[in-house]
Amino acid sequence: MKVFRIITITLFILCVNFGLNAQCSITLDAGTSGCYISGGQSRSTITVEVGWTNAPTGQNIIITGPPGSVPATRIITPGTITVQYNDGISTFVNSTQFIVSPQLVAFEIPANGTTGLNVSAAFSSTASCNATSNPFNAPTACQPLACASGNLGGHSFF
Repeated sequence: MKVFRIITITLFILCVNFGLNAQCSITLDAGTSGCYISGGQSRSTITVEVGWTNAPTGQNIIITGPPGSVPATRIITPGTITVQYNDGISTFVNSTQFIVSPQLVAFEIPANGTTGLNVSAAFSSTASCNATSNPFNAPTACQPLACASGNLGGHSFF
């Protein structure tokens, strides 16, 4: 009887410890593109690899870009999602997809030389499960292509 109690208590402790080790985690790895002109402004794209383990059931990962990023946030729904496709006529097809780790998201920021930027992420209802990316710098503004009135300008490649 004592052996049975010791085995039961040991199994209980192992199960509890296993549950504690299965806590969620998020990792972020961010990088920037070079400078490009968009809408007459110098811009850069931030690409972020978002990884996670043990996502809490039914929660999204909310990724927040640095100040001035477009869009300001991105959302990943880990696990199984339902997607509805339209064939262009009037037929809709529902399908399920399984979203796995890691995923890539992107933000557009001003290319203005700002230093020490980062991206943050957290599960929607589990604030203790969060991450902040490695720091990165925005590239400096693009070299303007100045042309005299009535002339053409740009880059040519041979």
